[in-house]
Amino acid sequence: MTDSTLIKASELLKLLANPIRLQILLLLADQPSLSGKTIHQLLELDAKTVAQYLIKLRTKGLLVSRRQGHEVYYSLVNDALVNFIRQLIGLVEQKLAND
Repeated sequence: MTDSTLIKASELLKLLANPIRLQILLLLADQPSLSGKTIHQLLELDAKTVAQYLIKLRTKGLLVSRRQGHEVYYSLVNDALVNFIRQLIGLVEQKLAND
């Protein structure tokens, strides 16, 4: 494993080290495409705040977006990341149950 691979992995983990970003990714795992408006309503957060998270996830290559009229719809680039997140959450839940 190269140093550059480890650095990229570290950057990805830093990006995921935010509960709202994780929630957005998990929402998009369950719904293949959601508008920014729908995401902010589901998370019950300010639209501007959600937009900032979505932009960060898109610019880092985890989401793709498409405009349809006045709405921007977001989708996951691939499902592998969501599988990783679900496994990680499972490990955390197991650890909490054992503590």
